Amino acid sequence: MEIFMKQILFVLLLVIASLSAAYQVGDVVDDLAISCTVPSTGETFDTSIYEIIDSGKALMMFFGAPV
Repeated sequence: MEIFMKQILFVLLLVIASLSAAYQVGDVVDDLAISCTVPSTGETFDTSIYEIIDSGKALMMFFGAPV
């Protein structure tokens, strides 16, 4: 029962957070440059949000501490 209550609280918090989002779907934002390093090879590459989207790829971003 305790796990169920935590899940409901988590969903409720997600709903509240999404209602107060700073951007709406379709808003235009500034370009964000990204520098990435592939851990297994050490290869480094640079890209930007606009480059990824213009190439037809989907982009999903998460900000926060790694899990």
